[in-house]
Amino acid sequence: MSLSSFTLNHTRPLLSRSPVSFDDEAVPTGEALPKYDKWRTVLVNLTNSLETKNVHSAIHTLDDVEPHESFTQNGDVQLDSLQLAVAKRVLVGIYAEAMEECLKQARELDDEVNWWSDIERSSLRTAGYLVQTFPIRIHRLVLKTIDVLRERNLPLQLRYFTPSSIRNLLSAPGTLNPSALSTTLFPHLKSQHHNLFTSPLELAWQECRFKRQELEKTRNSRAEMLGELTTIRGALYEAIGPSGPEAEKSLRGFASKVASITTKGESILTVEDTHHALPEVWNLAFQSLPFSRSQHSATLSEFGRPSFLTRTWPRILLGPPIALLMFRMIYNSRDSIFETLKNAQETVEGFWTGYVMSPIREILDTVRSGGGDGPRIISQDGMKADMESLERMALSLSAEKLNYSSEQLEELSKQIKLGDLTPVLKLYEDDIKSPIKNVIAGSLVRTLLIQVQKVKVDVDLAMSGIDKLLKSQELTFAFVGVAPSLAILYAASSWLRSLWSGGRDGGKIGGKRARSLVWNSMRRVERLLNAPQYIDGKNSDMADHETLLATSKASENDVLPPLTNGLIILSVSTLRSYAEKSLPKRSRLRDGFLEDICDLEDPNLTRAEKRRVIERMWRCWSIPLGWDRFAVA
Repeated sequence: MSLSSFTLNHTRPLLSRSPVSFDDEAVPTGEALPKYDKWRTVLVNLTNSLETKNVHSAIHTLDDVEPHESFTQNGDVQLDSLQLAVAKRVLVGIYAEAMEECLKQARELDDEVNWWSDIERSSLRTAGYLVQTFPIRIHRLVLKTIDVLRERNLPLQLRYFTPSSIRNLLSAPGTLNPSALSTTLFPHLKSQHHNLFTSPLELAWQECRFKRQELEKTRNSRAEMLGELTTIRGALYEAIGPSGPEAEKSLRGFASKVASITTKGESILTVEDTHHALPEVWNLAFQSLPFSRSQHSATLSEFGRPSFLTRTWPRILLGPPIALLMFRMIYNSRDSIFETLKNAQETVEGFWTGYVMSPIREILDTVRSGGGDGPRIISQDGMKADMESLERMALSLSAEKLNYSSEQLEELSKQIKLGDLTPVLKLYEDDIKSPIKNVIAGSLVRTLLIQVQKVKVDVDLAMSGIDKLLKSQELTFAFVGVAPSLAILYAASSWLRSLWSGGRDGGKIGGKRARSLVWNSMRRVERLLNAPQYIDGKNSDMADHETLLATSKASENDVLPPLTNGLIILSVSTLRSYAEKSLPKRSRLRDGFLEDICDLEDPNLTRAEKRRVIERMWRCWSIPLGWDRFAVA
């Protein structure tokens, strides 16, 4: 069994507690050399790795030492030093194995608790669980019916397996206790007699809740073991320190302490002291820890999630017919489907060409040409022709009626270009005094036509100004036109990207599911550290074993009790796994996150100190890791 990062970080410093120096000049020769090499090889293996296979191999090697002998009384200083160093590293290794086993079991149990919690939260999932386990319940019911028939000496006939016959055989009328029929279909009723008169869906939900609560109890037991093991690290540090006659005694005493923690008072058959050099270590490695594994397997078998086949048989059974039906429907509607796909393709192509590419090309053309080309509201040539016509009309009238000289006409031409027609207007004012006479014999008509032409020129100038304004904002209008199309493209690409990354549960920060687990772990750690001394009635079912027991043993600033510390380590292990798998390697983000995790794992920090660590993590990592945008459904 390979060790986790938490266990390695917790036990690796202990290996340097009692270093061994090899004196090549003192190495024995002759027949003693192979024995010396064997012990040296074992020590090197343990120094390089504390994997279970190396530790167990070293334990068997320790059996070569006679039980009545001591590690310091062989008469060979080098051999004594090697054997004692091996024994110390074996103790560190078995301590690491015990910690790893408790952590592994607690995490597996916590995963099962989370699975049952997800089932509890959804009526649809509860109904699915009831359907999935229906064959198992029927199987148990059939076996129970057969047992009852045999007890009553009745023949095994099909008439006894009808619903009414089974009800008569297994029911217990006139009693409030659950009948054999109820306890066979829903075994949790054996311990919950008050949950009888309800629907099968409600009974299935109660069964999920019961199993989740039982798993929580076992998980908390493993977490408390883990917390106790972390608190005795200092005792191990002291146990592997002595090198004299007291060394063996301290090693055996610490092994007994670890065994008492991992077994929690369970009665386990142990070997006699005469069989092994360190019987406490041997019992811990080959009796206590295997017993703990068997108990863990039994708990998962009884209260864990159903097997993979149980969970998937409805899909396996209903999947092929549904797939065949869907295939037939698709095949029969293939023409309309092809037509729909073709229309969709044409729609996408038209959108891409007409609303994305064409506006972008127009923008590029506008930028390249500088806005000089393209359609206008009024033609520059037409406006120039109107201005010249007005000038000719005014000059001709002035020359005929006012007898202007060439110099005066040039001055008038400049005034006309500036929009000043004062001489013509004065002439108009004189003509309007005798309108009828001047219409017939005067110049009133010509002055009126000149003013009409002047209005036309003024309109041309105004339209030219509007045209210049529109041309100056041509890029703005072009971008406004293409903006909705780009927004649609961005929304579609974001949706596809989130769908792809969410389906893979990937991304450089782990995906939605991983961040959900991390967010929940952070919340649990902070909840444990805040340590309320009472539980609200609404939350008592979920917190009986996680908060009340964990927080009633310590004051505000004391060292955390074992259960609280173990539950924190359990949640922190989820954070460490997330950091090692999801965060970018060799990045400041990952290194800083792991440093904070190491602070939370330190058993020597008080409650207040760890609370400050968790506050720093919320402050530093909430935005970079997306916790501020995450919401739990």
